[in-house]
Amino acid sequence: FGRSIDERNEIADPQQRISLRSSMDLPNSLELDAALRWIDSRDINNGPNVGTVPSYWEMDLRLAWHPSERLELSVAGQNLLHDHHAEYGFPGPAQVQIQRGMYAKIAWLF
Repeated sequence: FGRSIDERNEIADPQQRISLRSSMDLPNSLELDAALRWIDSRDINNGPNVGTVPSYWEMDLRLAWHPSERLELSVAGQNLLHDHHAEYGFPGPAQVQIQRGMYAKIAWLF
């Protein structure tokens, strides 16, 4: 029995992945978190056509400061190595592109 298109795409995972993570407590109540990852290419089956989602490297960073025991101020960036990249979907104009992102956070702990 053949598999349906949806079933074939459910197993369209990359064969290799590399992930490196680091979390550091720095002087002056600072924290630095970093994550680097590489995802292998994968084939996406769209019926009679097979497309490829290319491999990619990406990096996330977070810097936090704790001016007091209860207050945390942080900035973070996601997918910093490229302004966008494909992670899934059949190649073409409708393919979803993951964008670079930046955010800031203020947290009050109680």
